[in-house]
Amino acid sequence: VVPGLSWGILLGALVIIPAWVPIYIYVRWANNSYDEKIARLTQRSK
Repeated sequence: VVPGLSWGILLGALVIIPAWVPIYIYVRWANNSYDEKIARLTQRSK
């Protein structure tokens, strides 16, 4: 690729960076949907 940058480092970065997309989607879903349902369940159990 360029001096000091091997294919392994480049491909490793290209695998790690896109992994943040599904993580971000899951965190948004969990914060908006799942946490509200858990809060309602804990209120019922008190």
